[in-house]
Amino acid sequence: EDDVYQELNYGAYKPVSVKYFDQHQRVLHCSSFSKTLGMGARVGWVFAGPFSDAIQHLQLMSTLTVSPLLQNALVDFLSHHHYEKHLRHLKQQLEKYKQKFYQELKARLDSVCEIYYYSSGYFLWIKLPEQLDGQVLYEQLIQYNIAIAPALLFKPEHTSQNYIRLNCSFDWTSEIENAVDVLAKVILNHAKSAD
Repeated sequence: EDDVYQELNYGAYKPVSVKYFDQHQRVLHCSSFSKTLGMGARVGWVFAGPFSDAIQHLQLMSTLTVSPLLQNALVDFLSHHHYEKHLRHLKQQLEKYKQKFYQELKARLDSVCEIYYYSSGYFLWIKLPEQLDGQVLYEQLIQYNIAIAPALLFKPEHTSQNYIRLNCSFDWTSEIENAVDVLAKVILNHAKSAD
């Protein structure tokens, strides 16, 4: 179970992990500090139960070691409860940013797209008009230096690809607003041409 966004839930209740239901010790529950402290942290953990020895061996063979300095700094940060304070602040910021993106996208695209808001993480999923492939949209937007994640990264090729995932972990600036305007314009143009 890849649970790297578990700490970024700002809903009233944190969802129960799949590991909670694991009666036979078959689920490996993995997480990381890279989503909450920054990708440079490169420190994570796995609850592997009976597979712990094998996992430790594979880790040793693949990366040899993690920086002891980084590990010690993380232990100090966690043990003095700075992490909980950091998480509260981070979740407030991300929720604010994500709400702003959601409102702005709804205002521009509500007539042609479904926008899915979940109370965790910093992504929005957008269901595009049926005929618009997320990969095609990605290729058009990258020409404007606008990056989105097409459904192809998350779903098998033979399924519907008219979804994209949008990173909303940024403060709303004029540059972001311009990028969202371009995104909306390209989507709306596709929707009109299909009519």
